Order: sequence, then structure tokens, then C-alpha cells
Amino acid sequence: MPEIPVAQLIAVFLAGLLAGNETGTLVAVHPALSSLELEPSVHAERAVTRAYGRTMPFLMIATLLAGVLAATQAGERAWLYGAGAIALLAMLATTFSGNMPINRRVLAGSGISRQDWTALRRRWWRFHALRVALDLIAFALYLIAAVDI
Repeated sequence: MPEIPVAQLIAVFLAGLLAGNETGTLVAVHPALSSLELEPSVHAERAVTRAYGRTMPFLMIATLLAGVLAATQAGERAWLYGAGAIALLAMLATTFSGNMPINRRVLAGSGISRQDWTALRRRWWRFHALRVALDLIAFALYLIAAVDI
């Protein structure tokens, strides 16, 4: 079995961690929170948004930077890390332009109606689904780059 350089191993690990976490929030966490009554749902989403706001920026940026570093060691497979990094840049752009404005509104808002809340969450989920797809693409590209397929 070929040896995988440490930077490439870290890039794959972080991309898998990011993609797995984001997929879990898409298919389990946020659907579960949306099944709650309005007030507990809003409260729980705010708590989750605060917690992820403290951790996810670091994971997202570390995954991107690890891929860029891995590309410097990947030789002819560097383009795969580059393509994965582009997917992560698109994910970050989606996060900054789509999810974060909604997150700020959710954290600041009070007295929100069920209709407004449902519309906000649906919009957030669409952006999040795009982010998850981009995370999975980056993970797949990093993985393909790291292993001899």
C-alpha cells in the first residue's frame, strides 16, 4: 500500500469530518429541530447556530488550507486538491452570502411567526444542501487525490 503524505492525510480527514458533520445536520439535526413546536424550535436552532458558529469556521478554513497544502505535495494529482479547494471556496461563498445572513437574523430576531420561521428555515436548508453537496465533492476529490485509484 502506498504511503500517503501527512498533509494529504490531514486534508482527507478534515474534508471527511466536514462533509460528515454537514451531512448529519442536513439529514438529522435540523429536520429534528424543525419537528418541534415553534418556540422550542427557534430556541434550539439558536443554540445550535451559536455552537456551530464557534467551531465550524475553523473546520471549514482548516479543510480548505489543508487541501491547498496537500496540493503542494501531490505532484500530478495536485489538480484534484485544487478542484476540491475550489468546491470549498464555493461552499464558503454560499455560507457567507446565504446561510450567515439568515443565521444573523435568527439569532437577533424575536417574536417570529410560524410562517416567517418556516420560510427562513426552508431558505437556509436550500443553501445548506448546496453547501453539503460542495463539501461532499471536495471530500471525494481529496480522497481520490490521496489514494491510488
